[in-house]
Amino acid sequence: MIKYIVDLKINSSIYDEFLLWLSEHVHEILCLDGFTNAEIYEESDLNINNEIRQLIVNYELTSRQHLQNYFDNHATNMRNKTTEMFGNNVIASRRIFSIKKVINKS
Repeated sequence: MIKYIVDLKINSSIYDEFLLWLSEHVHEILCLDGFTNAEIYEESDLNINNEIRQLIVNYELTSRQHLQNYFDNHATNMRNKTTEMFGNNVIASRRIFSIKKVINKS
């Protein structure tokens, strides 16, 4: 299992519009082979910056090969859609994680 995490910083002026669009965008990505689910997390810090809102999209994939297929065949198009819609009002960074160890509750 692979976790592909997209960190998003969104200008507050477009946040509501972006959040609606993001749900559709995530559904589109989940239709790709290897993506099994996604979770959208909203920053819940009490000291939130009024100008910038932050989200994390946590995608789960079945394998690194599926993620590489996404990078090779779909990522550029998906990222361009975001830029076309929102310009520099959204800044994204990405991280990839694989399971190191599972610890179950005793």
